[in-house]
Amino acid sequence: MNKVSKEEQMKRFILFMLIGVLSLSTSCDLLIGPIETSDVLMDTRWQITVKPDDAPHDTLVFTTEGTYLFLDEDGHIFESGQTSNMTETSFEFVMETQRDRPDLVGADRYAEFEVSDDTLEISYYRDTDKSELFITFTASRTTDPVRIAYSNTDFSNIQGTYGWNYGYRVAPFDLESFTLFSTYDAGSTSWVAGDTFWTAMGPNWVAPNGPITSGEKDATEHRPTRRWTSPLDGTVQLKVVLKKNTANAGTDGVTGSLHVNGIERWTDSIDGSDTTGVETELELELEHDDVVEFVLSPRDNDWADGSYFTGEIWVGK
Repeated sequence: MNKVSKEEQMKRFILFMLIGVLSLSTSCDLLIGPIETSDVLMDTRWQITVKPDDAPHDTLVFTTEGTYLFLDEDGHIFESGQTSNMTETSFEFVMETQRDRPDLVGADRYAEFEVSDDTLEISYYRDTDKSELFITFTASRTTDPVRIAYSNTDFSNIQGTYGWNYGYRVAPFDLESFTLFSTYDAGSTSWVAGDTFWTAMGPNWVAPNGPITSGEKDATEHRPTRRWTSPLDGTVQLKVVLKKNTANAGTDGVTGSLHVNGIERWTDSIDGSDTTGVETELELELEHDDVVEFVLSPRDNDWADGSYFTGEIWVGK
């Protein structure tokens, strides 16, 4: 019987230990290791092709960090959520909000998404154990851009609708100085700051109040502000349009600006007779709950400062 040297025994022992460590590592990865986020749905857009007659959904957008948005045929965001339990072909989601369905708000409900090539099958359940199915969809992958917010058509007399809030900045004109409008005037279809200010905002126009004013209004500067809170993580494209409603060469014009979380990302000025105005497009990286603001400022005075000022927000444009 051949004797094994101590040196050979040590080599065999080390080799045995290495094999054991590698085996354990592999087992841990398989059993408890993190599931890597698949790129099957990240940054993809789906056109819903089969749906119940009363379902408003039209488009489904998945964004960079796994946030998803359902949109209706007018581009209004209907639901949003965050992915979890991700695998290559099956995705399960907890529904965080469900607009326009007050009977379900706050209830436990789940959606399961099954991916097969370029087809997506979506099933909704009313309960956490997924025993009661209540709605299904089928969608096809698309490369078309999707507009997820538009200040014009999203305008509402209820604060917070489709992520929009309406107000104005006061001195020192920073993020925290934003003040919500408290009065909606149905006759003029606009939010107003009261009888002592010109400050107002409609579907596609805004009017500031200036430090120099007229009509026995208070000489306090107000900068009307549309505020949109992002429901997604990822890249968006913005289009901003600013122009005077009516030409008035005797006035000093206005300044428009775009801010994200209080940081100015774009600004431009037009004079009092510029009814052509300016259009600009820019790309932004947003995170969930980022605050995007469209701010209109008077110059020295607010005479005839009413201006057309809108913002569009797209994914994949």
